[in-house]
Amino acid sequence: MEGTLGAGKTTFAQGVGQGLGIEDPIISPTFTLIREYGPVGDRPPLYHIDFYRLEHPAEVQTLGLDDYFYSYSNGVCVIEWPERAEELLPENRLWVEINTIGEMKRSLLIRAEGDGYRALLQEFRRITYGL
Repeated sequence: MEGTLGAGKTTFAQGVGQGLGIEDPIISPTFTLIREYGPVGDRPPLYHIDFYRLEHPAEVQTLGLDDYFYSYSNGVCVIEWPERAEELLPENRLWVEINTIGEMKRSLLIRAEGDGYRALLQEFRRITYGL
């Protein structure tokens, strides 16, 4: 999730957690870098990751993210400030850009990269907008 400070990235992550049935409070992982939640029932766990405090993309390599991206393949990774290490992220992904357009109003731009995520986004459009 890309967006300025206060745009609503953590709030978006809370919504993803709610959709996964997670009842624990989901808070920003700014200081811990990664927080793990769930799984709940047969739903996947949530891995909430924050790159805000990283000063160089190489620091991401020390976090063991390949385990989250590939080994724990049934989990959902939600990353705040992904643009700080975009070249190290999986090429198949959803990219959510959150923009502030008012005190209580946001716009979302969701881009899908990879066939599976394009199909997922198309299904979301169909269900949500009838497109």
